[in-house]
Amino acid sequence: MTGRTWPAPVVGADTAPFWEHARAGELRAQRCTDCGALRLPPGPVCPACFAPGHEWVALSGRGEVQSWVEYHRQYHPAFPVPYTVVLVELAEGPRIEGLLAGGGTVTWRAPVRLVWQEREGHPIPTFELAGAGS
Repeated sequence: MTGRTWPAPVVGADTAPFWEHARAGELRAQRCTDCGALRLPPGPVCPACFAPGHEWVALSGRGEVQSWVEYHRQYHPAFPVPYTVVLVELAEGPRIEGLLAGGGTVTWRAPVRLVWQEREGHPIPTFELAGAGS
């Protein structure tokens, strides 16, 4: 892909475990050890109770589309147009953004499932529309 270098995720102290789990094909979020609230994206303290303690818990990767945008203008050479970005509310509650793969018609609350796509050595959260019975 000449001239199409994929933008690498920014990895910091709070996000490094998320990306380590992603490389293993797992979607994980922080769960506060004080109040039990899930947080994604990860951070240094719980936004619900401000406690710093947490553990990493596995999430199903299944959810529903809450919002989406289809881009028809190319803002980066690695993203050929058109492409769709979805905001997904996961079954466990947290929300995450990702690319939509596989096409199809997006609607509000459409069921989706997470698939990791590797781009230049980085796992990228991507979602596919889940058919009835998926």
